Parts: sequence; structure tokens; C-alpha cells
Amino acid sequence: LGALIVMFGSLPSLFRRTTAYTVRFTDAPGLAPGAPVRRSGVRIGEVRSISLDEERGIVRVTVLIDSPYR
Repeated sequence: LGALIVMFGSLPSLFRRTTAYTVRFTDAPGLAPGAPVRRSGVRIGEVRSISLDEERGIVRVTVLIDSPYR
């Protein structure tokens, strides 16, 4: 039952067309995977992953933007 709930809960995202972008920040406080990405207050995507590049001192954030938006 738990597997079905997880599987069907993620189905809307499986059929949604998205484009992945990597954005580099020097500082990204409070950002977390799954956070909405907004443009002019409209939700256009979500944060997929966050990684820290200790060598360069930057934060790499991968975002998935829904297909009608660029």
C-alpha cells in the first residue's frame, strides 16, 4: 500500500515535460530540494537538487522548469 501511495503520488510529475537547468549561487540560504521556483509570483518549476562545490565556494542548484516556460 505504501509503495502504491508513493508511486501514484509522483505520477503527475512523471507526465510533466520539464527542462533541467543548473544555476550557480554564492549563497543559497533556506533552499531545499522540492522548493518551488517562481517567476513574477507564478510557479514555473521546482528545485531538484543542491550541491556544494567547496573548491570554488559556490552552490550548484538544479532546477526543473515546466515546458511552457524558459
